[in-house]
Amino acid sequence: VLQVQFRGSTGFGMSFMKAGMEGGFCTTIQKDIVDSVHFVLESMVICESSDEKLVIEPTCMDSKASNYILDSRILNSIACDPNRVAILGGSFGGYCSLFGVTLLNSLSPRYQYCCGVAFAALYSVGAASKLTFRGDPIVKSYWRRVYGKTICDNEDNAKSVSPIFHIDNVKVPMMISHGVNDSRCPIESADLFCGKLSEKGLVRYIRYQDEGHGLRKERNILHNWAMVLDFLGKTFKTTDFKHDILTQNDIKTHSGSIMYTET
Repeated sequence: VLQVQFRGSTGFGMSFMKAGMEGGFCTTIQKDIVDSVHFVLESMVICESSDEKLVIEPTCMDSKASNYILDSRILNSIACDPNRVAILGGSFGGYCSLFGVTLLNSLSPRYQYCCGVAFAALYSVGAASKLTFRGDPIVKSYWRRVYGKTICDNEDNAKSVSPIFHIDNVKVPMMISHGVNDSRCPIESADLFCGKLSEKGLVRYIRYQDEGHGLRKERNILHNWAMVLDFLGKTFKTTDFKHDILTQNDIKTHSGSIMYTET
């Protein structure tokens, strides 16, 4: 699992956080994610011994050998597969997931995601977001700092970085979950996005009836992550994940309703 501390993240000083503002939300931050994946794919391998797993850089490799040498032990090396990369996130992270399956090519990647998972995601931004972009001065001032003037004030620019306007670019399976009562990212956008994707058989869409922006109830959190494990297992063809919660539809167990299932 790779968790990127992209520009805009907190905990690294004000200048680092501000580097993700002024439009970086839709540009430099997305580039940081791509560059980080490039680094893992091209510069890291997993070396496994009988008692531990280690991650080392390829510079440790003997150019005449097919194995990696560490502490006088020969360890079989496992390179990360560029054809088996998934992207997952919630809220802004959900936007990043949607960006990754709709607009990734704009960043000239040397890989493509094999699937995406998004929770309570943003589907449109700036001037293109009719549902979430409130026009009162305080909120507008905040969004202008995040998106920058070109995305806040120009609808065409905003549409160019809004996944909901690029659904035709989706070629891989997606799992999307959303709370029906989400006031921050209204569910209408998720309904529209998933409705169009369902025509391709590329989406597993779960609506949680008693949730808002993100999941708060433990039964729903457990159900959602069980769904993620099942979805990734089937996509990667690695495991057949089984859990009772996946077959239970009692509201006391969870409030998730599966609207569409990937084929």
